[in-house]
Amino acid sequence: MTTALCAILPIEPVNLSSSLMHFMSPVESKSKMVYEDDLVPFLQNLGIYEDLMAGKFKCRVTGEVITLENLEAIIPENGMLFFLTAKGLAAGI
Repeated sequence: MTTALCAILPIEPVNLSSSLMHFMSPVESKSKMVYEDDLVPFLQNLGIYEDLMAGKFKCRVTGEVITLENLEAIIPENGMLFFLTAKGLAAGI
């Protein structure tokens, strides 16, 4: 069974690239989902997979190091990406 793992909604910001637009086509909904099976290719297309695996990103709210296991949301904002864990989502943005 494939489950939705990550919402596209990072404390190390990342510049957005046109790769993100490949995954996020304009639709009415503001929230997009990335399925678990698609997460690694999605992160690789953004050019952030290696840095994520090296522990270079932190949750915007809690400061936890982001891993594949605790990544819950990626928020594009003003040309940057911010990451959230489940604890960060629960605490609010």
